[in-house]
Amino acid sequence: MIGLLTGSIGIGKTTLCQRLVALLRQQGLEPAGILAPALIDDQGRKIGIRLLRIETEEERVLALVEGDLQGPRTGRYVFDADVMSWGLSGLRMALRGKYDLVLIDEIGPLELLRGEGLAPVLGDLRNLYERQVLIVVREALAEMLKEQIDRPDLAIFSLGMDVRNTLATEIAMRYFPGMTDKVQHI
Repeated sequence: MIGLLTGSIGIGKTTLCQRLVALLRQQGLEPAGILAPALIDDQGRKIGIRLLRIETEEERVLALVEGDLQGPRTGRYVFDADVMSWGLSGLRMALRGKYDLVLIDEIGPLELLRGEGLAPVLGDLRNLYERQVLIVVREALAEMLKEQIDRPDLAIFSLGMDVRNTLATEIAMRYFPGMTDKVQHI
């Protein structure tokens, strides 16, 4: 199954993915893929985006609001092309591996509007039926991503304030129905 985790900018999609990873590990499952947590300065301002490989816990700076990274620019961010390539390579290895769930945080304007960044992995997903995958996408881009993936087993998970504390558990139980409903909410 492929799932799309949608929500508005800043609602906590990456935070929910971090909770989901912790929950899966608590249950003895092996998640993999990439997360894109915010890079925060000393004053609490978001100044960039980190890229974290879930299975190795390696982390690099993916994008900055200001800086001279050598890569594509979208919105207010300039991306590091080498780190993007490192993330794409790790993601492709995760999709070929024996992991229980592969997370992709996130597919955004760079991929969907310009065909850059992690866009090459979208073609891989069309015929990868033996994998369990969860893709993070902004609400405004979800329809475009649905059309590109074009799979009958696509599930949509919408993150809102009303489900922020329970959605990680609901997603885990949807992917792994044998999981007990008594799992701790993380």
